Amino acid sequence: MSPRIVIIGPGSAVARYAMYVRLEGADPVGVSPEGPTSCPAMSVFRSPELMLDRLRPDGAVVLTDPPSRAKYIEAALEAGCHVLCAEPIVYDPGVSVFECLDTATRLRDLSQQRQLHLCAMSPMVALAPALRELADLGLGPARGVWSFVMRDLRPPCAGTPSPASRLLTNGSGPLALLLALVPGARVIEHGIQASLEPQECRIAFDCYSSDAASDGTPHQCAVSIVLGQATTAQTEVEVNGLRMRYEERWAPDGTRPGYLSVDEHEAPCGDLTQLTVRAFLSRIEGQEAGPIPDADHALASLRVLLRLLRQGSGSAVAPMTLRVL
Repeated sequence: MSPRIVIIGPGSAVARYAMYVRLEGADPVGVSPEGPTSCPAMSVFRSPELMLDRLRPDGAVVLTDPPSRAKYIEAALEAGCHVLCAEPIVYDPGVSVFECLDTATRLRDLSQQRQLHLCAMSPMVALAPALRELADLGLGPARGVWSFVMRDLRPPCAGTPSPASRLLTNGSGPLALLLALVPGARVIEHGIQASLEPQECRIAFDCYSSDAASDGTPHQCAVSIVLGQATTAQTEVEVNGLRMRYEERWAPDGTRPGYLSVDEHEAPCGDLTQLTVRAFLSRIEGQEAGPIPDADHALASLRVLLRLLRQGSGSAVAPMTLRVL
């Protein structure tokens, strides 16, 4: 039987995710709290809690704003649902970072106690296979120093977001992607360094690989998000000096498949959001899920995110411990 999925969140995102759920062979059975015009083929509930109680679905996609997200993640887990949620899994500027971390830890523990999957959306992670193939072609095997840079370029009329807002929007994408590029990577070093500048945020750390080819030497890793302006909006990614351009194009079926270009060569990546939904459904069904952050990974990334946001512009983060299991 196909997994039955409910969606909690704003109408603009609900219809899009319902489409992906259907395309991947699952059954979107309910939506809340949007009106019937947003998704006419789905049952509509005013209360997400009522929807979860009535439908008892297999999984829930939680797309609400960060301050209310934890409430619905917990409700879905309590109802026995696997959860796919937007990143970061918890963030509320009105409470302390310690409360945010306590809440995220409690949700992680609840999912593990109930033996349910709690997965975080990090669409950039879906780029890992294509990026790795291209990086390997240009630079050899995944060993030694890894550097990942994402340039978010926007037209001047659209304005340039702050690094803090870009971090919140993108979540742990760059960090998760870099870990996905290093086989079996585990961040266990005590001295992560991070800084938030007016137009760039940087994270540097060591990680170790369980890959058979590894000699036990730590991989030196660096992540940067760089903001800038361009004639048209675009995203550029760079892995170990190999620079690529990422572009999404609308397809006739309503999806937006992505393409990576290196010089004149182009490699399709698929629709990143669709690949994230596919990975989540695969995990529900006990299949190979591909690169999608689990609750432990999302919790570790949240620690980095909160440290960056607390520090403000131009401040270095004190050494900290981060373990990704």
